Amino acid sequence: MNLLAYCIVALAGWTLAANGVVLVGGSLRLLVVVGPVASVLALIALCFWRPTSVAPTAVIPPPAVAPEPSEWRPAALICMAAAITALQGVSWVAFWAAAVCYLIFTAKNSRSLPEATTNGSRTREWPRPLVLMCIANALLALWVVRPDQDDAFYVGVSAFAAGHPSEALLAFDPMLAERSWPLIFPSYRFASYELLVAAIAHVSGMSAITIAHVALPPLAAAAAILATYSLARELRPSDALVTTFIFMLLTVVLGETARSPANFGFDRIFQGKAVLLSVIIPSIYTFTFRYTKRPQGRKDLYVLGCAYLAAIGTSNFGMLIAPIAGLTAAAAAYGADPSFRRRSLEAGALAIIPLPYLVWVAAASHAGSALANVPLESAAQVWTSTFGRYGQYLIAFTLLMAPALAGDRIMGRLLSIPTLVFLGLGLNPLLSAYIARFLTTPPVYWRMTWQIPVLIVSAAAIATLIGKATDRHKQPTHHVVYASALLGISAMILWLAQFSTLNHANGTSWAFAQPKLLPGDVDTAEIALGHAQPAGRILAPDNVSSIIAMKEHHPPLVVARSMYIYMLRDLIPRDEYETRMRLAIWVNGNANIDDAQLAHDLGALDVRVVVRQKGAAAALRDAGFAPAAESAYETIWVSGKAPDREPFMPRR
Repeated sequence: MNLLAYCIVALAGWTLAANGVVLVGGSLRLLVVVGPVASVLALIALCFWRPTSVAPTAVIPPPAVAPEPSEWRPAALICMAAAITALQGVSWVAFWAAAVCYLIFTAKNSRSLPEATTNGSRTREWPRPLVLMCIANALLALWVVRPDQDDAFYVGVSAFAAGHPSEALLAFDPMLAERSWPLIFPSYRFASYELLVAAIAHVSGMSAITIAHVALPPLAAAAAILATYSLARELRPSDALVTTFIFMLLTVVLGETARSPANFGFDRIFQGKAVLLSVIIPSIYTFTFRYTKRPQGRKDLYVLGCAYLAAIGTSNFGMLIAPIAGLTAAAAAYGADPSFRRRSLEAGALAIIPLPYLVWVAAASHAGSALANVPLESAAQVWTSTFGRYGQYLIAFTLLMAPALAGDRIMGRLLSIPTLVFLGLGLNPLLSAYIARFLTTPPVYWRMTWQIPVLIVSAAAIATLIGKATDRHKQPTHHVVYASALLGISAMILWLAQFSTLNHANGTSWAFAQPKLLPGDVDTAEIALGHAQPAGRILAPDNVSSIIAMKEHHPPLVVARSMYIYMLRDLIPRDEYETRMRLAIWVNGNANIDDAQLAHDLGALDVRVVVRQKGAAAALRDAGFAPAAESAYETIWVSGKAPDREPFMPRR
């Protein structure tokens, strides 16, 4: 049992404690006591599961002369995969149909492969290259700065809880400090990662931003490497280290789109949803495969159950995508070998763990939510917007190539069935509209791409291809196919390097051990807070107000992020929604407002401080505001209305 398992189990215990405290209306002070106890008890339970010395039923002794697997199959399938990949340039539906047929064929054809003669690596030592990769990924997470306005909520939750440790957790909207407003989504009631940040900040006396952006990301980045290596050992034990290194390379190269899995690696590992995608989802596959292939009593099954709880705590989408991923992994294990079937059903049964959470969220969700009006994306649009106009070719080719390179029947099924389920169901163009409307909601349908660890499977395929292309014992014809495929992949990677996640065009900058924020926006937020009054609200553009929302103490905000106001439109009075949206659009410079309407809206919401890019001076002066300070790009305007109390002083 490795360090990754202990981290998952501890996080699962914390999640259960956090959920319980939230549901009873408890505060952070209570969670700081209960949470560590729950984590320790979960770890103690893990230690009581003793692995049993059961002979691994998946291993079949090799015959006296092991048959050499035929090389025509992988070479021919690689050529087919290349042809199917090229169909994306003609018709995505044609590509999808051909890919599904191809994956069905490879899954069935894998029966002709030899039986497994090894049960994978079970070594406990940490190879030195693995340690170096953990350190490298941790340093990248610590050094790379890629701001994300989603932190207006994520860090906002942590900051508010840390700054108000006696108030009920997640009982109302923490971003705008409007205590009469609900959370954006009921599913956020079960967030535990943000509460972990809050607890550490409260106990240590550091700010929530520092904990979320500086202290935890290196640890999460190292855990992502451990999760990748653990899954690689189950897929390609002999190439596990190479697979992990190639995975790191892909997270650097595939930054073409904001939705790319690579952009949820080291550069966004400071968010719980990135931890879900980079650590928890691969772990669900790892412990499902590990339990079904090598029964160790119930220890692996226990860790798998904890992974489902950890998924719920790291992201509200985790309660949906984790069971989907778990059932996909169980289906792959079920089809891999008859001896796996009973244990794969046991592992798949644990996918029921998030069901009570899903039922509660469905019952608490508001009918006719604003999310239902978001335009639907087709499966083709999701594929392209996630993997990129160019990156989609590399991803498609490697996903299709992976089962072709499998050396035995079990690996052939484990590599083909998850991708088949992913494309055949998750991105089925005939089902996509129904999945988006009735399962995921339209705005996050694209996250169905989290169903399988795409980058790890792609990395495993490339690592295997390298081994075959460099094997001089292959027949010349087959060697040409492997070398050509490797050359093509290398060319694609070199081309995609221009879209690197480290590129400035990707919104990336460099600052060691600093918050993932733009310094200019931080300065503006600090100046605005310095002029804030205890009575009244602050109106600022999204890039500034989202940072103010991350402070432990701040006055109420008109908007923290404009998109969130839209999401709350059915949960707040209509007049207030329209007023806030008008001001949000205006302050972000996207539209003008009549001077009289502007004065009315500012007065209706009792706005005392306005931050806006230089301009609109006459309208603000007519509304009773005067310039108080300037930052690099914005002017801070303060209302001439006399403050009711002493000026607001933000606490550090």
